Amino acid sequence: MRATVKVWDPCVRIFHWSLVASFAVAWFFADEVKDLHEWVGSAAAALIIFRLGMGIVGSRYACFTQFIRGQKETLSYTEDMIFNREARYLGHNPLGALMVVALLTSTTLVAVTVGYKRLTPFGASNGSRRRMRRLPISCWLWSRFIWVVSSWGASVTARTSCAP
Repeated sequence: MRATVKVWDPCVRIFHWSLVASFAVAWFFADEVKDLHEWVGSAAAALIIFRLGMGIVGSRYACFTQFIRGQKETLSYTEDMIFNREARYLGHNPLGALMVVALLTSTTLVAVTVGYKRLTPFGASNGSRRRMRRLPISCWLWSRFIWVVSSWGASVTARTSCAP
């Protein structure tokens, strides 16, 4: 009989699935319902601000100091993972922490590039805003894809659940 350890508190879970839902809604309704797209984008930006606060004063596994590792430890973990001898972590492993940073950074960049039109005196054309958002959105999508595949693979080999 295996013991169950709950790592992710309700705030982390709500943040995670709310961000997933906001990005999905924004993606699917980008051209059809402009007001909904913008509202959900603003909600995603607010969620990022909330998560940054949780990263500073949140619960044990939500705090950045608990899971963000240095370059040496991250590279060592990556090498160990290649040879299937990586250590197990409660919470994020060093590569998972890197993915959290990539997610927060790319989502912040999307929010900033959207806000660019509102913050500049003359605004920016719709085409230039779309071009500015393309890279952070692509990074977000690819990082999420890589995270899902690698997390699923790690959970299968370790026979654990890694879903927040």
